[in-house]
Amino acid sequence: MATVSEPGPFSAFPGIDRVLGIVEGEGLRLFIEGEIRTVTSKSPAVAFPGDVTVASDLLGGPVADFNLMTRRGQYVGRIDRVRGDERAGFHTQSHVTLLVALSQCEVLGAGSSVSLGRLNAVVLDVGEGEVIATSPSGLDLFVVAVFDKGQATH
Repeated sequence: MATVSEPGPFSAFPGIDRVLGIVEGEGLRLFIEGEIRTVTSKSPAVAFPGDVTVASDLLGGPVADFNLMTRRGQYVGRIDRVRGDERAGFHTQSHVTLLVALSQCEVLGAGSSVSLGRLNAVVLDVGEGEVIATSPSGLDLFVVAVFDKGQATH
């Protein structure tokens, strides 16, 4: 995670692909090789190559973002936000699956449970079967998946 508190360029990471999601704050306007993309806490995460020129403007003040980086050609990353429902189920079909709690929740799977506080995470085992996340106040979490390149299904 990173805090972006002022406009400016992003660091370049040759051979890396990035996926960026907003944890808190209004969001960012990204300038990616001349293309403008907006990412907010309500929009899908934005994917872009780590070795291209990227700069950002704040949409309304500092933001905290979650930035997934994967080695191009070996892995493909994805960040999905699950928000609002009191209960959601997940199947671990990726190489690595990480649940990042953006608000407190309970994660149940493989006969055990774990309570996640805000910004805590749990790595799900491959082939674990269905994992359930619950929160009586409504879920808010990132499902971060890293697929082997040949396994990716976007």
